[in-house]
Amino acid sequence: MRRQFKNRFDAFRVKKPVRACLKCGWFTYKGKILECQECNSTCEHFDSEGEYFEYKRLELLQTCGEISGLERQVRYDFFSFAALTQKPVQIFYYKADFVFKDKQGNVVVRDYKPSKNPAALDPVFLLKRRAMKLVYGIEVQI
Repeated sequence: MRRQFKNRFDAFRVKKPVRACLKCGWFTYKGKILECQECNSTCEHFDSEGEYFEYKRLELLQTCGEISGLERQVRYDFFSFAALTQKPVQIFYYKADFVFKDKQGNVVVRDYKPSKNPAALDPVFLLKRRAMKLVYGIEVQI
């Protein structure tokens, strides 16, 4: 069954997982491949092709010295205390796509979304974004 799209830009926004080699830049859409076919190094998993290209752009900015400490898939946990036992209980977690420091030393958390339209964003993501602002004091950029 073929998908029908309104235009070609909607077709590009389809989320396809990507396996990519960070050394030579080779990537594939086949999820089973764990080794690069060109340089035999391990391939990393990206949720979409756009996320991979965003990572390569941020990596280039890090090489130029604009940002520092680039990390992928950083996990932020949100805890609360149980009423009866007063022990910490994990409520949920948020996994940021990219975390880095800018020139001023501020921590920047960035999440890649193919559409920057707030109406098209997932409501769960919007709640987690608000929780990041309230608990950690970090504004998640899209």
